[in-house]
Order: sequence, then C-alpha cells, then structure tokens
Amino acid sequence: MSDVSIVLLACNEAECLEQVFEEVVSAFAGTALEIVVVDDGSTDATGRLAADMAARHPGTVTIATHERNFGMGQAIRTGLLAAGGRWVGILPADGQFAPADMRRMYDSREGADAVVGRVTSVERLHSDNLFRVLLSWGLRSFIRLFHPNMPRFNGVMLVDRIRVKADVLVCGSFMAHFEILDRGRRLRPPLAVNALAITVRPRLAGHSKVANPRTILTVAKDVVRLRLSYLIPPLNTAWARPLNQRSAQAMGRG
Repeated sequence: MSDVSIVLLACNEAECLEQVFEEVVSAFAGTALEIVVVDDGSTDATGRLAADMAARHPGTVTIATHERNFGMGQAIRTGLLAAGGRWVGILPADGQFAPADMRRMYDSREGADAVVGRVTSVERLHSDNLFRVLLSWGLRSFIRLFHPNMPRFNGVMLVDRIRVKADVLVCGSFMAHFEILDRGRRLRPPLAVNALAITVRPRLAGHSKVANPRTILTVAKDVVRLRLSYLIPPLNTAWARPLNQRSAQAMGRG
C-alpha cells in the first residue's frame, strides 16, 4: 500500500497535465506515492500523456479512463475506488491548486480523517474573475438552503480512504466534495477534519469546466438528490448503483 495516492482529475487537460504531474512527484518526494490519473472522457491528448507518464514511472501511475465525460463527482468516485494509498488527495489537473499545498495538507493530517484546503474569496479574486467568485457564492447559498449544516469547503481535500466510502456517494458534480464531508460528519465517531489555508493560482491553460449552465444545473440536481437520499435511504443505493457500475467499467479499462 502506498503512503498516499494523489488523484488527478483530468478532462482535456493535455496542456497542463505534465506540469502538474511533475509538481506532484517533486512535492511528494520521499513518500511511497501513487498517482491516479482519471481521464474523464478527454478528446485531446490527455490519455496518451497519461500513458507516457505511466511508462516513465512504472509502478507509480494508475490510469482510470471514462469512455465519455461523466463529470467531476464521478471522476472523484472513480479515483477513490482506484486508489491504493491509505491517504487520498483529490487534485484538479488544471494547475489552479499547487501540489506543494497538497503536501502541506498531507503533513497536517495527524489526528484527522480528512484535511481540507480553504481559499478566501479575496485570494480567489486574485486568480479568478468576479463572475466565477459570485457564481460560487450563489451556489453555496443554494446548497445551504437544502443542507443548513453542510461543512464548509472551497478548495481541495485529502481523506483517509478507510473512513470514506466512495461506493455510497450519489453526487456526480463537484458537490461530491461536500457530500464526502457531510456524510463524514454523520459517522460515529464523526470524521475529524483539519483545515489549512492554501492559495489558488490561475489555470495553467485551457478553460474552466465548471462555470457553465450545464454544470450549474447538475449541481442543483445533486443538492436535491443528496437531501432526498438522506430522507429516503433506499434511494441512496438506487442512485449510487449506476455510478458504481461506471467506476468499475472505467477501472477495468484503465
């Protein structure tokens, strides 16, 4: 078992992937590292680059490939299920979050089941545009209408794979991050979470896959779906099953 698995979420990130990959390798030098590249239906050279990385770093890289784009939540689920490390860091491959900060989070894990990196709105404005910051604020306000006790999250996370059960997650969007923490607070004992201030950088290349009407609608559906899965537990299994099947198929092809 690796000490840590870093899951790189990649959809058409050929321009960014190699740089982020090398930053992860450098940041986690001295650890038993696994890098899981989740290729979420990329149509560019992301898959080929991931295969090249696996060839250059035998035994270090695991590749999970989705035949089409299923969204961030499904990519997170696939990465968690594919990871072999005790600790799993979830990191977008666009370079906005520095692997060095993920290493700081890993070094801050003592006494915790999860470590979350938090970014202030002022910090985000330095690297993003006002529209995306306002959009993020609006989505978080909507989430709290349905989930008043939802834990705060606005960065990246590192989790103890033993305590996080990926096969029960129902959210297919980035709402999956919130779901992991919210299900964790309902455990007995609750998930112990450490928080660490981190920075956010401009994307290395490409464009955001989040700030668009399709993603906003998916998040809205996930907010309602998660609430209903708590109120009607059988729905939890019914909704999660198709996503679990997709993950199994993806890992079989990786």
